[in-house]
Amino acid sequence: MNSNQNAERLQEIEQAGRAALIWPLVLFSLPLYGELVRAVLHGELDLWSVLVPIGVVAAFGALLYFLLYRPARWDAWAG
Repeated sequence: MNSNQNAERLQEIEQAGRAALIWPLVLFSLPLYGELVRAVLHGELDLWSVLVPIGVVAAFGALLYFLLYRPARWDAWAG
């Protein structure tokens, strides 16, 4: 392998590691969302008390995506 192929392989490994960090967060949050939907349907919570936490988690997810994925793409575009 030449150095260019090594660099590409290293970048693939780094991207796989980043995905390994995000998926547990996504999978962990699914039961929490299910519990929020159940509480709204049973009248235990109002809709705003559900939408605000979802917005906070979505903003946190967008921040993680930006910090973990975008810089690697910018480096690839820069050459």
